[in-house]
Amino acid sequence: MSDYILPEVWENPTSMGGAWGGLNQPTAGARFEQTLPKGDQPFQLYTLPTPNGIKATIMLEELKELGVTQAGYDAYRIKIGDGDQFGSDFV
Repeated sequence: MSDYILPEVWENPTSMGGAWGGLNQPTAGARFEQTLPKGDQPFQLYTLPTPNGIKATIMLEELKELGVTQAGYDAYRIKIGDGDQFGSDFV
C-alpha cells in the first residue's frame, strides 16, 4: 500500500518532465488561434504518418477504390511536437 494522501483539491503540476511533459494539460479547448490550410476536396485530413494517422488515410483510399467519389481528401501534416493539435482550427 502507498503512503500517498489524496489532496482535497488536485492541482496539475507545472511540468511533468520529459520531452512531452509540457504539452499535455488537463484542459479542453483551443490554446491559441490558428488557421489551417484548406483544399478543394470534401475532406481535410490533418495527420501524421503514425499508426493511427495512417488508418484514416487507408479508410479514405479504400472508399475511393470502391468508387465513392465523395471520398476525396486533401492531406496535411501536423506537428504534434509543436502543439499544432491545440490550435483553434484543429480542436
